[in-house]
Amino acid sequence: MTEKSIIQVKNLSKRYDNNNQILEGIDLEIFESTFTVIMGPSGAGKSTLLQNISTMDQPTSGQVVFEAQDLTKLSDKALSRFRRKEIGFIFQSFNLIEHLSVLENVCLPGFLLKSKSKKQVIQRAKDLLTGLGLGDHANQAINHLSGGQKQRVAIARSLINQPKILFADEPTGALDSTSGIEVLDNLTLNNQNGQTIVMVTHDLKAALRADRILFIKDGQIYGDRIFTPYDASQLKARRSEVEAWLLEMGW
Repeated sequence: MTEKSIIQVKNLSKRYDNNNQILEGIDLEIFESTFTVIMGPSGAGKSTLLQNISTMDQPTSGQVVFEAQDLTKLSDKALSRFRRKEIGFIFQSFNLIEHLSVLENVCLPGFLLKSKSKKQVIQRAKDLLTGLGLGDHANQAINHLSGGQKQRVAIARSLINQPKILFADEPTGALDSTSGIEVLDNLTLNNQNGQTIVMVTHDLKAALRADRILFIKDGQIYGDRIFTPYDASQLKARRSEVEAWLLEMGW
């Protein structure tokens, strides 16, 4: 079956005011229902690439085309609506609103999009929290949760509007090992159910979940490798294969 392209990145470059070139001439295509991980040394441009693909930032030049629509041509207002409707984003630092409850945090993007009734948004939020093992925490304050629980709330929030693509920037970076595995298991399950995911990580355990790894070096794509879909029963062999390739790339 032919894979369907969801995002095309064409000759994308990013330069800051001090003329510091972060990304240079990136060409990239993301396909539906894939789990793509972006890796590379510190300062290579991983997070910058993620931010530019997801429209959290704008490239200096080049195009980001989402389903035939050039996102670099959209107004700020149109971009805001695009982000609410089409993408979800998971941050390393959670970015939850402390004075809102768990349920309110998850519902907020749904209320802002206004494509469903308040009742529908609340029900979907409850369903997502239940699926993430947080159904009993819906009315709790955010500061009463562990780091792993907060990140699972962030996952639920990112999925509330049924985004076509989910971006994650070091989603396990602030978590202990057990919480990190729980988050990765949740992301893997969503991907297996058809969710397109693009994730930046330094963590080999996280990279093992990908069916594609992009290795970024000096602002360019240095390596692009396709792997078989994740299978926990084949973890040892997969780890050896992924680690060997990453070391070859200079990881």
